[in-house]
Amino acid sequence: MNIIIIGCGKIGTTLAEQLNNEGHNITLIDKNEKILRELAVNLDVLGINGNGAMLEVQKEADIKNADVLIAATGSDETNMLCCLLAKKEGHCQTIARIRNKEYEQEIEYLRNALGISYIINPDKMCAHEIVRLLRFPSALEIETFYKGRVDMVKIKISEKSVLCGVALRDLQKKGGVPALICIIECRGKAMIPSGETILEAGDVVSFIAKPSDAAMFCRLCRPETRPNRSVFFIGGGKIANYCAGYLNTRRHKNRYQLKFLEINPDACAALAESFPDALLFTHF
Repeated sequence: MNIIIIGCGKIGTTLAEQLNNEGHNITLIDKNEKILRELAVNLDVLGINGNGAMLEVQKEADIKNADVLIAATGSDETNMLCCLLAKKEGHCQTIARIRNKEYEQEIEYLRNALGISYIINPDKMCAHEIVRLLRFPSALEIETFYKGRVDMVKIKISEKSVLCGVALRDLQKKGGVPALICIIECRGKAMIPSGETILEAGDVVSFIAKPSDAAMFCRLCRPETRPNRSVFFIGGGKIANYCAGYLNTRRHKNRYQLKFLEINPDACAALAESFPDALLFTHF
């Protein structure tokens, strides 16, 4: 595919490296000529020095023949404008990085009004991952499917688990939790189990279940693991706000004690307003 990336920060650079390795034709647009020149040489891609929110610059990048435009500059507004111009001029798929929490309530409207194909918020995605790890403290790996309605979790069965010595055909009867075990790793070998397979301590199982059932099944696998009850955030930035927001929803209400350590007075005031039940530690 012909892909245009606007913004050569951490995200833009990482995307350029990965997509270039996959064999796509990459064009980079950035105002910083030095960084652009280094990337163009190291990655063997086309670099254009200029403002990606200007139509002439996008035309120079051959926007009419582009399949995808990714706007990953440090400005949400610039990213939205880049996508709007690309959609009108080139009719390509557009992806915008939008981080500002103020736009959270208007994401769907912005996407439809500006014709943005996908909106990515790295801070929000990071917060989602942190919250998932809090839900499954004993899990080795966690993957979410079907818009968060199904979890695939990898976990090691401990010696204290009631599932030790249980055949998979009796799993529902013994555990009482609907979960589908897909893969079992035993002594360094992976296998697809049958109903006759017996679970043993030390087995690493990958299973699929609904989020609520997945948490219960993890407790059956490792009953000695204590659930998280207190979360301490060092800093009250975007990621901390997103995490605390998820943990403060009705689904998790009163389950976690939230604590923040923040030295910025304005940030502390905002945190106190958003999370009145949280504990704030600061030093002005």
